[in-house]
Amino acid sequence: MTSAVFRASVAAVHGAAGIRWLTDIPRLLEEIERSWDVRIGPPYELSYNYVAPAAHSSGLPCVVKLTVPGRSGLHREAAALGGFAGRGAVRLLACDPTRGALLLEQAEPGLQLADFGPDRDGEATAILCSVMQRLWAPAPAHHGLPSVAEYGADFADHID
Repeated sequence: MTSAVFRASVAAVHGAAGIRWLTDIPRLLEEIERSWDVRIGPPYELSYNYVAPAAHSSGLPCVVKLTVPGRSGLHREAAALGGFAGRGAVRLLACDPTRGALLLEQAEPGLQLADFGPDRDGEATAILCSVMQRLWAPAPAHHGLPSVAEYGADFADHID
């Protein structure tokens, strides 16, 4: 179900909690299928989260994302996606913090802007600016999202 590299990455970052979570993934997937009325497919290539395509009983294609429960990033991601409300980002369809799970609108992969190359830099920049404009909105009061400084400090914790 999951690769050795994925399991090692989760264990390295989350320790014993990550190892327990890895053994719980099959049970979590079954629970999520029942509670969100979805059928979950095989996972995408995994890094630190379990992410797999799914289909809702209504036929809506979606994605299930699982992370080690208790991770603050899940709350931040859910808050941000909820705030974007589908403008320039996938829609958040459901969130279950206890299970560390998100149900997301499925997005079809396209081109990465980095693949445009230097001869198409202007086009890539215009696309980036367009998405950024759609994403921008005033933060609601009590949003719980980190400041840029707080977000940067999270990265510092992972630098050796």
